[in-house]
Amino acid sequence: KQTTNKQAVDNFRPRTYTVNNFDADSVIGRFNPYAAANLFTLYNKISELQFPIRFITEKIKNANFVVRSYSNDQIKSDKYTDKILEKPNPFYSFNDYIAQSIAMRLIEGNSFCYALADENFSKAFYRYANAFYVLPSYNVDIDSPSGFVYFMTDDLRNAINFYKVYANGKYLKIPVDNILHIKDGMSTDIKAPSRLTSQTYTISNLMAVYEARNVIYTKRGALGALVSAKTDTAGLKNLSEKDKQILNDTFNRRYGLQYDKNQTIISEIPATWLQMGMSIQDLEPFRETLNDAIQIASAYNVDQILVPRENDANYTNKETAEAAFYPSVLFPLLEQELREQSKFMGLLDAGLYFDYYFDNVPVLEASKNQKSEAQKKVSERCKIEFDNGLITLNDWRTQIGLEEMKEPIYSKTLLQMSESELAQINIIKPSKTNNNGNTNQ
Repeated sequence: KQTTNKQAVDNFRPRTYTVNNFDADSVIGRFNPYAAANLFTLYNKISELQFPIRFITEKIKNANFVVRSYSNDQIKSDKYTDKILEKPNPFYSFNDYIAQSIAMRLIEGNSFCYALADENFSKAFYRYANAFYVLPSYNVDIDSPSGFVYFMTDDLRNAINFYKVYANGKYLKIPVDNILHIKDGMSTDIKAPSRLTSQTYTISNLMAVYEARNVIYTKRGALGALVSAKTDTAGLKNLSEKDKQILNDTFNRRYGLQYDKNQTIISEIPATWLQMGMSIQDLEPFRETLNDAIQIASAYNVDQILVPRENDANYTNKETAEAAFYPSVLFPLLEQELREQSKFMGLLDAGLYFDYYFDNVPVLEASKNQKSEAQKKVSERCKIEFDNGLITLNDWRTQIGLEEMKEPIYSKTLLQMSESELAQINIIKPSKTNNNGNTNQ
């Protein structure tokens, strides 16, 4: 229950709880509280929240974005798509646009992109929109019809009247067709929850640790007590008021964790130090913050080896983890984003789509070389096994990542082949393995 007083005071007064009204969420949240107007504000204030999201978005900014034709996958260029790829709005580039959209999705759970154009041009926004923006998701509301039920509609326009965006002290209404809404993960509602909601207590722990460290470093007092070590025939003897005054004045005037004070106490009066609070070492805050950072990073599928720490991980391990990060985390995010953007801007109706590629990324090049070398070794082993009649050509192909062939000869070992098939094999046998370990069958 909450103690009562003036309402203005009550809002800042800690609450106490009784066993009869036990609520685990409210108790834990109250013991280790964090508060922010929105998750984006929280993201900007806590480095452990920033790391995995910035790790993802900074790499997105290094991608090369292009527009391709669906008919032949060739890169296409015209004045409309070139303008978007160079600068979708006056304030940032297309790389920033994509990175911001994904960042909003990862932080808030939802990304809202806005096409500044007449809604009647929604089939070809890429040609007619004046600009494209990523809206602040925390300021976007969805106005739905009264009595709307999420799973009882077959058209988006029956679920959403309009999007409402708060800007410059007022709400702006935006038509449904002018907004691209991308949700992060699964959802049972129009909006998706943020991944950070699963990190509520992790974030609370971080805030509690930072607060404790700050108090210990800044307040520098009330961590213990000087108690009497004076004795007489009856045992320990209380300090007189004069002794207390001398100890108190000496301790506060001469000693402390400040540059103009001493850290070693020399007392004329027998006294013993009794520790009352916990030290930095006792609290182990650095281990706690690292564990919290790892847990938050795992919510974004970022390997714990990549999380910054005092004793950095082995370079080779970090390089391997980062190389695996691209195909397992980054590429799927980009592919979903660009697929949705292509549809929203009208590129798909024109037989076009956004695509990306990376070049000059050291970890990807190293990974590619390692894969090629490993493939070459596998192919050399397969050649020996094939020559000894142990495997078929299709067995060989699948082990080095190639598709199986339908021709009967590819499903036979050397021992099963006819003379004409053996002659065919002998013709192509010298070129079975090229320098990259691939077969030319």
